[in-house]
Amino acid sequence: MPSPVMLPSRPARSRPLPLALLVAGALMCAAAPADGAPTASRDATAGKHRAAKPTPGQVAKRRAVKLRTARRSAVRRTARSARSTARRRAARVRARSSRVRVLRESARRHAPMALVEGRIPGRAPLTGSAPATAPAPSPPVSTGGVLTTPADVPAPPPTEGFAALTPAAPTDAPVAAPPAIGALGVRVSETPAYRATLSRGSLAAGTVRLQLQNEGEDDHDLRVVRLEDDSVAAYLERTAPGRARTATVQLRPGTYRLFCTLQAPVVHASAGMSSTLTVTG
Repeated sequence: MPSPVMLPSRPARSRPLPLALLVAGALMCAAAPADGAPTASRDATAGKHRAAKPTPGQVAKRRAVKLRTARRSAVRRTARSARSTARRRAARVRARSSRVRVLRESARRHAPMALVEGRIPGRAPLTGSAPATAPAPSPPVSTGGVLTTPADVPAPPPTEGFAALTPAAPTDAPVAAPPAIGALGVRVSETPAYRATLSRGSLAAGTVRLQLQNEGEDDHDLRVVRLEDDSVAAYLERTAPGRARTATVQLRPGTYRLFCTLQAPVVHASAGMSSTLTVTG
């Protein structure tokens, strides 16, 4: 079999580029770095902004986190404020209790005058009469070895110290009785409720010794008003807790209202610190 005949290959013919194309390419290569840098920077910045823009879900999630954080902060602030308020209130209550305890101890030591149905413990009644006390029995006396009772022993002559105790001889001239003085005690307190308690509901007209006893934890005063003509018959100034205040007043026949005039934290009279007294002629 005859061998194939290899034909010689013709070299590729290079075509010369036009001079205009070469000049244009050179100019483009020279201007590419100056024009391309800002373009690349703008493309990178735009890409970063496009990547940083959150989606609606991310916005909602961030908003929920901010809202939850704000709510927790508000709850913490409210709790701290409540604890501070509770501590301040407890401190005020302790201070008030201590002050009331000191005042009560002081009042107990100084034994303030107390009215119970017109009588002062350990003193004469306020009606002007002397207290009825029975004389203490005397022990038997020994005379010559024989025990005798004081009735069998003659009384010694009165001395200067006991002359005043010896009853005077009756005379024909009438002795004027001392004027009767009435007594009225008013106890006020705001615990467990506002109230004003009178020692009696009625008394006779004339001179009356009026006493205000503050058994509460706040200051109180007392005003006495005659309802028939709305005239103020008496006024006792503010009295501290555990203390008492006394005044002598003249009361005419009629109906009287006794009440506290203070109005903090509530109107004491409207809250129940008021009573009615009847004065008979």
